[in-house]
Amino acid sequence: MNGAPFWGRNSGHYLLFFRLPRQCSLQVGRLGSFDFAPGLYCYVGRAKRNLRQRVVRHCRRVKPERWHIDYLLPLGEPVAVAVSPLLGVTECNLARRLALLGGVVHPPGFGASDCRCSGHLVRFSTGCDLEELLVTGQGPFSPVFSSPVKA
Repeated sequence: MNGAPFWGRNSGHYLLFFRLPRQCSLQVGRLGSFDFAPGLYCYVGRAKRNLRQRVVRHCRRVKPERWHIDYLLPLGEPVAVAVSPLLGVTECNLARRLALLGGVVHPPGFGASDCRCSGHLVRFSTGCDLEELLVTGQGPFSPVFSSPVKA
């Protein structure tokens, strides 16, 4: 993860792509209980500071459950992480743009405790190209880690 160009700034947006290998039902903190279909997911996050540390924390299998994504990531397989400074853009806008590329925001409110948008977790339909998803319309994200995969 040392090669990403935005670590020096250490703030910005991040995209965590992961695959759920099987259907699961999960209690996500106080948000509620939800069913998650198998497939490719992307969690859109932002760190005002300590971006690198946040991404490393999310990639750990064992950790305290602090954010909604902490409940789901241990059940998935990491696929890619990308970062970008994207000043003036919100996680809400990024999640909506990613959904327009073939995804669905699910479940409602996931990752959005501090806003009123539909959520920051996007599930992609079969056949989505991960490389296309890394360009969201506001500018490219820099891949930090990725493995070639299609949804």
